[in-house]
Amino acid sequence: MKKLIILSLLINLSIGASKVSAQNTGVGEPIPGSKLSVKGNTIVGSHYSTLQAPANGMLIEGQVGIGTTTPHPSAVLDLSSSTQGLLIPRMTSALRTDIVSPASGLLVFDTDLNSIAYAADTGWVITGRCVSTVSSGSANINGTTNYLSKYATSTSLGNSSIVENGIGVGIGTATPAYPLQVNSGATMSAYIYNSNKDHDAIWAHNGASANNGAGCGIVGITSQNSSMAAGVWGENGNTTGTGVVGFGNASGALLMNTGSGGAFTGTTTGLFAKSNSSAASQAVYTDNFGSIVRVNYWSGTTQYKIQGAGTVSTVVKDLNNKNVVMHATETPEIYLQDYGFGSLVNGRAHINLDPIFAKNVTINAAHPLRVFVQLEGDCNGVYVSAKSSTGFDVVELANGFSNTSFQYTVVCNRADETLDNGLVSKNADVRFEAAGAVEKTSAAKSKQKE
Repeated sequence: MKKLIILSLLINLSIGASKVSAQNTGVGEPIPGSKLSVKGNTIVGSHYSTLQAPANGMLIEGQVGIGTTTPHPSAVLDLSSSTQGLLIPRMTSALRTDIVSPASGLLVFDTDLNSIAYAADTGWVITGRCVSTVSSGSANINGTTNYLSKYATSTSLGNSSIVENGIGVGIGTATPAYPLQVNSGATMSAYIYNSNKDHDAIWAHNGASANNGAGCGIVGITSQNSSMAAGVWGENGNTTGTGVVGFGNASGALLMNTGSGGAFTGTTTGLFAKSNSSAASQAVYTDNFGSIVRVNYWSGTTQYKIQGAGTVSTVVKDLNNKNVVMHATETPEIYLQDYGFGSLVNGRAHINLDPIFAKNVTINAAHPLRVFVQLEGDCNGVYVSAKSSTGFDVVELANGFSNTSFQYTVVCNRADETLDNGLVSKNADVRFEAAGAVEKTSAAKSKQKE
C-alpha cells in the first residue's frame, strides 16, 4: 500500500501542473480544450531545452512545415495549401508606424493604404497598392486592355497614359512600335534632369561592335525653320563652356579652354561641311562680330576658295623664332602667275610658257599676256614681242647682240573652268565683282529650363 502511494506521488511530481482530461492533455492548464494545451511559454529542440522562451511564446529549433510533411530544406517555415493563403498582421498606418524599432524585413499589411509594407534600414517601404479584383468593369476597376492602371480616385482604378502592347511601352499612343515610344504635343515630350555636376542627364548608345552599320547613338529631326528650331540643339550655360562636342575616327575630343560653340576632332578630317545647292551658296559661312567670311563659296557664276572681309595672311618665324604675319597680294581680277629665267643669245631669246600654266589661262586681245623682265647683266635694254598663247620673245634694244641672262614674271587672267560638279566658274572677265550678300541671321534664346 505504501509503494502505491509513493508511485502516485512521483507521477504527480513528474507531470507537475499537467492534466489529462478525457482525450486532451494540458500543460499548465487544468482544463485542456485541445489535444494538447500549453499555458505559458514553450521550447522545442534539444539545443534550446535550457533556454527560456518569451512569455506565452514558443522557440523552435528546427524547421516547421504546415500542410506538408517535407518542408523544403532551404525554408525555416514551409506553408503548403491549394485552398488557403498566408494572412500577415493587418493594421492601420498609425499602428504600423507606432511599432517600436521594427526589424528590417518586418512585414505587415497597411489597411489604410491597402498595401503590403515592410521595414527597411531607411524606414518603411510601401510595395504597391493591392486591389480585391483584377477584372475590368468591376466595382473598383475600369480599364482598357494593354493600359497600365492608375488610381482614378482613392478607391478605384482606371487607365493611365502608359500602354504596354507586347511590342513596347507607349506614352501618348495606344500602339507603340518601339520598345519606348512617346507621342506628345506638349512643350516637351520628355524632360530628364540631373543635378550632379559630374554626371550626365541622358545617354544614347549604340553598343554594336564596330562595323559598317547605319546605327546612330542619337538622331534629331525637325522640319521647322525658326531661330529656335534645330535637328540637334546643343547649349552650354558656362562662359567658358562648349556647346557641342564631336569626335570621329576613335580619336578622342579636344576642346578649347575658353570654350566654343562647337568642338570637332578627327584623325583625317576635323570638320566636314557641304552645300548641295547649285545656286549661290557656301559650304561654310562665318560671322566674326559682323565680319563675314565664306569658305568654299559659289556666287552663282564664280567659284571661290574664300571670300570675305580681312586679308589673306600666313605666319612665319622671325629671327627670334617667334610667329609673325606675312600677307598675300590681292588684285581686282583673277590672275595666275608664273616665274622663269632665260638668256639672250646674240640679243634675242624665245620663252615657251609652261604648258600646264598655258592651259589654265586666257590669252587674247582682251586678256593680254603680261610679261615683266629683270635683266641680270649689262645690255642696251630689252623689250617683249611676239606674245602668243604659248610664249613670247625677249629682244635687245638698238639691235644689240648681248648674251645677258634675265628673270621674268608672267601674269595672265585665269581661264573659265569646269568644276568637278559640272558647273562652269567664270574667271577670265571677273573684275571688282559684287561681293556675296550678308546672310540674314536671327538671335535665338536659351532653351535651358529651370
